[in-house]
Amino acid sequence: MNRSTLFDVTGKVVLVTGGAKGIGRMISEGYVANGAKVYISSRDAKACDKACAELNALGPGSAHAIPADFYKLEDCKRLAEEFRKREDHLDILVNNSGSNWGASFDEYPDAAWTRVLTLNLHRVFTITQLLTPSLEAKAGQDSPSRIINIGSVDGLRVPSLETFAYSSSKAGLHHLSRVLANHLGKRHITSNVIACGPFESKMMAQTLKDFGESIKSGIPLGRIGSPEDVAGTCLFLSSRAGSYHQIRGTYIGLLRIAMSLKLASRLGAVASRPFPRTASASVAYARRAQSSRSAEGQQKVQKSSESEGLPLTSATQLQLLTLDLEHGDPQVYDILQKEKHRQKHFINLIPSENFTSQAVLDALGSVMQNKYSEGYPGARYYGGNEFIDQAEVLCQKRALETFGLDPAEWGVNVQPLSGSPANLHAYSAVLNVHDRLMGLDLPHGGHLSHGYQTPTKKISAISKYFETLPYRLNEETGLIDYEKLEELAMLYRPKLIVAGTSAYSRLLDYKRFREIADKAGAYLFSDMAHISGLVAAGVIPSPFPFSDVVTTTTHKSLRGPRGAMIFYRKGVRKVDPKTKKEIMYDLEDKINSSVFPGHQGGPHNHTITALAVALKQAQTPEFKAYQENVLVNAQALAKRLGDSKDKGGLGYTIVSGGTDNHLVLIDLKPQGVDGARVERILELVGVASNKNTVPGDKSALKPGGLRMGTPAMTTRGFTPEDFSRVADIVNRAVTITQRLDKEALAAQTEKGRKNPGSVKAFLEFVGEGDGQTEIVQLRSEVEEWVGTFALPWDSTA
Repeated sequence: MNRSTLFDVTGKVVLVTGGAKGIGRMISEGYVANGAKVYISSRDAKACDKACAELNALGPGSAHAIPADFYKLEDCKRLAEEFRKREDHLDILVNNSGSNWGASFDEYPDAAWTRVLTLNLHRVFTITQLLTPSLEAKAGQDSPSRIINIGSVDGLRVPSLETFAYSSSKAGLHHLSRVLANHLGKRHITSNVIACGPFESKMMAQTLKDFGESIKSGIPLGRIGSPEDVAGTCLFLSSRAGSYHQIRGTYIGLLRIAMSLKLASRLGAVASRPFPRTASASVAYARRAQSSRSAEGQQKVQKSSESEGLPLTSATQLQLLTLDLEHGDPQVYDILQKEKHRQKHFINLIPSENFTSQAVLDALGSVMQNKYSEGYPGARYYGGNEFIDQAEVLCQKRALETFGLDPAEWGVNVQPLSGSPANLHAYSAVLNVHDRLMGLDLPHGGHLSHGYQTPTKKISAISKYFETLPYRLNEETGLIDYEKLEELAMLYRPKLIVAGTSAYSRLLDYKRFREIADKAGAYLFSDMAHISGLVAAGVIPSPFPFSDVVTTTTHKSLRGPRGAMIFYRKGVRKVDPKTKKEIMYDLEDKINSSVFPGHQGGPHNHTITALAVALKQAQTPEFKAYQENVLVNAQALAKRLGDSKDKGGLGYTIVSGGTDNHLVLIDLKPQGVDGARVERILELVGVASNKNTVPGDKSALKPGGLRMGTPAMTTRGFTPEDFSRVADIVNRAVTITQRLDKEALAAQTEKGRKNPGSVKAFLEFVGEGDGQTEIVQLRSEVEEWVGTFALPWDSTA
């Protein structure tokens, strides 16, 4: 007997489902450490890649990732297809992927049975069935292929916790393993199952620290299992030593190993105490053990606390806190997955949106959100803010660095929750109630928060708090009419002039704004929410040299979290011409006090932390190159849409005639349609854009324009050629809209509908577009095309 080959798995091809974390990760490492070629599959693509990178560094075997969500049948099929492309056979299949769900008997949901039985039992059969041809390919009587299913001791006995679906699924898996052994043995494929008990892992670490001795007291060998034990059992069953071992109604009770595997199975199934598999279950078991396992002790644990008649055991509390979203709230998880899919298969042309980085998302979902921190660094109203202070100070430092600002001349507040509140905070710091403010009119490219009102209604509350007067574009050129702005400013004498836009595709002349503000005796307030990423990269002029206050959101072209910043001048504001005395800026205390306690309570620390991450990224050469591409792509989109047909364009009217920044605004009135209708048709074919007012419009609900931007799809890798194709898609959508608008009017008129030509009547007629061949065809083209472009945070959405 040659011991060097008896347990050898060198060169074996192995696939481990759920192999990126926990037990699966232990098993994968055992195979790689012993020279096997291991394919790791789990729903988390990044975890797969991370595990493979770590295991390949260890060797001598190798690890390769094939991500898949085993709950989805199409993913199972894709996994099998991808595996067959890479390998001509499979030696060992380890079915480890699974799920758990704990809830009381009275509240146990039907969804738990569906999900847990699907993952723990049904998909084991599915994957085995799909991969059986690969298992058969090189299997022989002396060298059978192996199926190893990962069960649980909870499938061998009645568990103490209310994990109804989990324990039932594992019992079913144990029996399925027997059935597979009987059915596939003739094909030279063995089937075994390992019923796992407690073992050393990250999940179990705290439980073992607190209750390890109590748990060990119930194990015949008197010890907790180690990762090597888990991997070792799989290695035995995969090697020549285990080639004759085929399940026949007994189970390998993992970590119950004594004289032999069959003895171990009987110790696990009969002689030894059953142990829970999850951390929460282990805590409950250990606490029952500490109460001498008496009926009275168990009753005390089960009724340790009550809320409105519901018993809240430590186990159920811990389960509530430790379940991930997928298992804790499948309904919300499902919505999230649908939104991920939509984002991947939609062309996003909304200029105020972007796809933020994985690092920013990690910070947003971090423990920083748990802390309350009213006040500012070094002056909080709560204790325990040492690291919150560090994060906020770092964020402030990076904000100034990103825009090339001297801390002696500029300060920044990073606590505002969003852009419109930030504007209100800043206005309130320098204006008194009913002081005068001027901003670009909304239909001419301004923003609601710049004080928009109509002749009959104050739309924005800003126009209630302050007296607001709009300046406008020259409707012939589509450019800001600076001469008229100056004329109005000298008559109106505002205390503050806003230089900022939300639908203006040209550069702002900040020097000209400064001159007008100085002449009128006003503060110059620049709102760079849309363009701050372009400013940070230095690809368009900065407002800072000419402004007193600058605000910005942080999630648009800056590509950070949904937050805002207020920058304010420090030092000398001006010199009094009569006294020659320096007049200092006094904005810092006013703005900080306006934010807190004036308008907000505690800041969102997870957002501030994520913003610090985004600001660091904004200082990189890669970010500058990205912003350069944003501009080039916008120009390509505008050129294809706006060039006359004899020049190869589509002949649309571009407001202002082109673009110098990240967005393009087209006037659809010459096409006889409005932005609301075209926006809906674009949405139905998989393009997100937004209707927008343009000069000459009468209604913001039925605007004549369509606003499109390039930041989001540039993040996903779109080139100028891609944006030319986008222009063609927009044109096709406009053509579809023109046809359907006529059909809708005729159909709704025939039905006698009131206002048959309204947008609402049009939307009712179109519905979801499933009955319109052109919409269905274009939707299919868009989804297939855009789905090939990667997302920065989820390559498998």
